[in-house]
Amino acid sequence: MNGSDPDPPQPTRLTALLDEPSAGRPIDLPPIDARRFSPGWVLGRGGMGVVLQAEEPLVGREVAVKHLGETTSSQHASMLVAEARIQGRLDHPAIPPVFDLGLDREGRPCFAMRKVEGETLGARLNRLAARDSHAPAQRDRLLRLFVDLCNAIEHAHLRGVVHLDLKPNNIMIGRAGNVYVLDWGVAQLITPMRAGEEQTTPRGGTLGYAAPEMVDSERPPDPRADVYSLGCILFAILALEPLHRQSDGLLESVLRGADARPSTRPRGRGTPPELEQICVRATARDPRDRHGGAGELAAHVTSWLDSARDLALRKELARRHLAASHDHLARSTTGEEALIEASRALALAPDDPEAARLVRSLLEREGVPEPARAELEAMDRSDERTLAKAAAISYLGFLLLPLTLLAQGGANPWFVATVLTASTSLIALSVAAARGRGPSGWLWWSVAGLGAHAVIFSRYLGPFLVTPAIAALGAAGAMMHPRVRARRTVIALLCGATLVPFALELAGVLSPTMTFEDGRWWLSSSVSELHSMPTMIGLALTSIAFVMVAILIGSVVAAPAHRARRTLAAQAWHLERLLGSAPGQRDDR
Repeated sequence: MNGSDPDPPQPTRLTALLDEPSAGRPIDLPPIDARRFSPGWVLGRGGMGVVLQAEEPLVGREVAVKHLGETTSSQHASMLVAEARIQGRLDHPAIPPVFDLGLDREGRPCFAMRKVEGETLGARLNRLAARDSHAPAQRDRLLRLFVDLCNAIEHAHLRGVVHLDLKPNNIMIGRAGNVYVLDWGVAQLITPMRAGEEQTTPRGGTLGYAAPEMVDSERPPDPRADVYSLGCILFAILALEPLHRQSDGLLESVLRGADARPSTRPRGRGTPPELEQICVRATARDPRDRHGGAGELAAHVTSWLDSARDLALRKELARRHLAASHDHLARSTTGEEALIEASRALALAPDDPEAARLVRSLLEREGVPEPARAELEAMDRSDERTLAKAAAISYLGFLLLPLTLLAQGGANPWFVATVLTASTSLIALSVAAARGRGPSGWLWWSVAGLGAHAVIFSRYLGPFLVTPAIAALGAAGAMMHPRVRARRTVIALLCGATLVPFALELAGVLSPTMTFEDGRWWLSSSVSELHSMPTMIGLALTSIAFVMVAILIGSVVAAPAHRARRTLAAQAWHLERLLGSAPGQRDDR
């Protein structure tokens, strides 16, 4: 191959061991013109050959020339020819093109191809593993190179070629950041064989990256065997160590199958689950469970890279909104703008704990925003009308007292007229409020009316028989009113309506309604004569009325409030999940 050789060898007939129409037929290899290539130093050595750097003076470029080296095996010579012809039929930027095929000065085959410079993927992964670090940016750059690798293998598959020896040391990363697929020495054709022909190319590959079916069976080569090797390379990129380890028994690990989740390895922790799923599928024991081809595998990794870029952009936008939120907090006292910006940050990055904490604190700080107050006011008016309807129905029960007095006779007419007037006034007031036409202070008129009824019943049947029930039901209804603010005043008024008449009786201001003789308790009415049957009927009806009023309050007011509380609890639980913390585990700092 140099200019000092005066007698170049004559053409030699070799057999190309290829699964194609020319297989089994001799081909002529002419000697490579000594004037074309000037060999230089060794670039690398392999199992059956050596790669030399050479210069092509006529073109003015450096090339790589692969020789057989010291071996004289006819099988290796045929394999070198096969490699050159297979690599030469491929046309992809990641596959070095073949420039010439012929015989060197010793009469052995060699071929010239593009010289590539850089470092192997294996060396790059070893450097990262030695640092014991694998930043996401480094990982993503390697994944983009992996996509280019997959696309190159997909090109080979479309040309009917399977590589069968894909591993990190056969992948070169060029100085410009591009990727090259090297060493096609055991590649095979997957075009259909003709009758009477046999696949005679020796099976090869590297244990730990070769597919299981290429190790334990005589199955014909299939593109999914390369998919398995690509899956092993992807695992090595993510975990910074091989899928199959020598310590596990390499052959047994390949045949049995290994856990292909990179997160199970020390340097692979934090691997996104989507990439883990891709690894697991690509390295499935059964070829039918793998990706259909290298192109499909590349598409899945590309999809994840695209989503990762989108996620990175969303996080960057979230950081900007968080900064704007803090800026609003520093310049404003309302915090409304800050809450809007923090909410936008949380929407862009739901798993950002800072955004979740800020939104939670602002929600607790701001309370009810101004735009929502009108809606809440409308809800209060609706609840007030509902409560007024219940009150109107309940006040009908108070008419039982004057009707009972009139039925049994002997009642003070002024007393009966007062009761009828108070009851009908309360009913009319409540009906007007239920229609939204009641006076603004109708609640306090109702409380005053209930107090009056309590006093009336205390003079009719004593202060402790029916009066406390009236006061209790009135207090319950008042406490459920959405506009009640002075709750203590309501409680004081209704309790006073029960206790004041009793106190006045003790002081002798009012005639007593209760007397005790010989251990017996006697009730007497100061406003009406009590007759047994009408009084018992009146008490029974009044008791039933009180029960119905309690049921009415529960069904009209308490039941919807309970449903609203359950709804709010469910919404609060989901809000806590959205803000990044489980219920009961809030950050109170």
